[in-house]
Amino acid sequence: MKTDATLPISDLPLDWTRMKRQCSNVEHLRRRDRAMSAFDPKRSIQIDVVDESDDDNPFTCLAGRAIFCLHEINAEWFQGQFLPLNSSRVRSLGLVCTLREMDDCMVCLDGGYRELDVKVIRFGGSEGSSIPREQVIQCLSTGGDMMRMRSEDTLHVDSRLSFDAEKVIVGTKSVPYLMKYFRSLVREVFPESFQNEANVANELDIRLPNCVIAIGAMILRVPNEFLSK
Repeated sequence: MKTDATLPISDLPLDWTRMKRQCSNVEHLRRRDRAMSAFDPKRSIQIDVVDESDDDNPFTCLAGRAIFCLHEINAEWFQGQFLPLNSSRVRSLGLVCTLREMDDCMVCLDGGYRELDVKVIRFGGSEGSSIPREQVIQCLSTGGDMMRMRSEDTLHVDSRLSFDAEKVIVGTKSVPYLMKYFRSLVREVFPESFQNEANVANELDIRLPNCVIAIGAMILRVPNEFLSK
């Protein structure tokens, strides 16, 4: 059984990103132009969502919800979790996004354009093994906190990813999400009160004043062996 999951791409709000205009590295400019062409508003991302019982397909396509924690402005890395809705084998996958180094002319101070290495982590993949499995997918992201993320459209890439933020949450309303999905971050930032939601909320403006939670739809394609027991 196979169904199509098509994510339409609308116009991207790139006019506010205020990228620097002068750049001596022509190759970086060409790379940026190629990246922006991948976000053609007339183009759709087509990923087949395949039933897990289909043994003939070497890939599994997971569709569900993802939540990211942008813990500071222009963070060099940030965490997330992916919760597939069409899988009986996988309840959640960890996500760690690391900003790739870019030429100064491509950097947007508002996070309007990012090049990311997205590490997908599966814990407890093999029976009796505590070593997580990892897949790294190179992605392009636009939209600042209201992220729109796509894996780079290159040949011979097994894994693919798409994410569209649908809402962002800030201030004390983000605390329940931090407590549920980002316990390790809360434990590190609030070592004295990480178990008390009220205390975390009271200290949020001091310790994580620019924290943003982004929630939206994600589709992820990975090799079957990444999800095998």
